Amino acid sequence: MYKKYIRKNIQQQAESLKRLLEQLGEASPTEIKAILEQREKVEPEPELKPEVIEKIRQLIKEKEQFENDS
Repeated sequence: MYKKYIRKNIQQQAESLKRLLEQLGEASPTEIKAILEQREKVEPEPELKPEVIEKIRQLIKEKEQFENDS
């Protein structure tokens, strides 16, 4: 009985998510960039190693360059 409840709950959540995504629609790359530029800039968490931070920054930079070239 418990498994049946869980399956039903998961199905309801999936349907709710699908409806929400349909309502929200898609954002253009320009809209996404504008929203991201408005976010608060914060320092990386102290637990992160400098190498990890640099790798993440490099990946972001490469992604931005790729999108600008496209």
